[in-house]
Amino acid sequence: MRRWAIVAATVLMTGACTIQPGGLTGSTGDEGQIRKQVDVFVETIFGGRGGEAYELMSNRCRAKDPKSTYVRNSKLIHQNLVGDEVEPQDVKISVESDRARVTYTLDIPQISDAKQRWIKESGEWHLDSCLF
Repeated sequence: MRRWAIVAATVLMTGACTIQPGGLTGSTGDEGQIRKQVDVFVETIFGGRGGEAYELMSNRCRAKDPKSTYVRNSKLIHQNLVGDEVEPQDVKISVESDRARVTYTLDIPQISDAKQRWIKESGEWHLDSCLF
């Protein structure tokens, strides 16, 4: 069970990220909104609240994996890897139009770096690095 939690958490934090390099710019407002979403996502997925984390996923990711997958894996991650609250550190956000790349670190021994893709859908930022 612990091994599965480590694998799930690793996939969670390194989701398939591809973004074209060069010229990434965005507004401070977008960066602030993304930072709030990142904080909520980390709090919910590592806090065993996968259903809430699922709501922060992009439409593409929600079509790919059912909510039950997020609920189950979030509980496993919380029970096996995370005891206390987890907060993203050294957050870096690069925005271009309705897409963003976010990197941060976590204080979890099995996971050191997170690299994620975010997308703006219907005016709100959603994680577009499908996790499971």
